[in-house]
Amino acid sequence: MPGSTDSQYEKSAPLYVIFPGHDAQTAAGAYDGRYDNKTVTVDGQSGKLIVAVAKDSDGKTTTLGNYRWNCSNDHKTKFKVQFTKVDAANAGVPVDGATMQLTRVGSSQVESDWTKTLELLPGRYKLTEANAPDGYQVMDPIIILVGEDGTITVDGKNVTGSDGIGHVQAEDAPKTTSLTATKTWNDNNNQDGKRASVTFDLYRKTDGDADYTKVDGQSRGLHGRRNHDAGRVRLAMR
Repeated sequence: MPGSTDSQYEKSAPLYVIFPGHDAQTAAGAYDGRYDNKTVTVDGQSGKLIVAVAKDSDGKTTTLGNYRWNCSNDHKTKFKVQFTKVDAANAGVPVDGATMQLTRVGSSQVESDWTKTLELLPGRYKLTEANAPDGYQVMDPIIILVGEDGTITVDGKNVTGSDGIGHVQAEDAPKTTSLTATKTWNDNNNQDGKRASVTFDLYRKTDGDADYTKVDGQSRGLHGRRNHDAGRVRLAMR
C-alpha cells in the first residue's frame, strides 16, 4: 500500500501488512511476536510493518483472516496570516479599493482574491496587485514564505507576531506630480529694500488625516519645484 501525495498534503508513508502463518505461532497457537516493531523497505520506500493479529478475551494473540486498516494522508497544519493595505507614505492610513491576488509560487492556483485573514499551508506565495486605487501606484509583488514551523516571512523579513499570526503589510505608494510655486511681491519692486529669502514648505493631507502634515524633504527656496504625492496639498511660506 504505497504512500500517495497531494500538493496540500504530506506524503504518507507506505503501510506494509503481514498475516503471520504457522511458523510464527507458539505451541499454544498464538502469534509469537517475531514481526513486531519492524520497518520494511520495498523499492526504496520504508514503512512500518503491521501484523494482522488481535488479542482475544484471554489475552492470547490470534491471527486475523480479514481486517481493515485506514491509511490516509495527514493534513499539513495551516497557519494564520493577516493582510493590511496601507499608504506607503503614511502607514497609519488604510487603503481600500485595490484588486489583489494571492497565488502559490509555481502554480496558477489562486488562494484568495483578497481576504484580510487567511489560513495557509506551508509554502511560498506571491501577493500581486492587479489594479491600484485611484491616486496610487501598483505595488511590486510580495513574496510570502510560510514555514513548516509557522514562521511567516515577507521578502526575507520575519513578520510573525507574538500571537503566532503573520502580519503582512502591503503598501501602495501615492502617485506623484510636479508643483511649481512662485512668490509674487507687492512692494513696488522692493522700493524699501526689505525683501528676504523665502522658503516654501509642502504639507499633505489624505483621507483619514485630521490635519495637514509637513512632507519631509520637500522644502524649497524661491521659485522651487517639488514633487508631491496624491492628496490635498498646502504650501506654507517662511
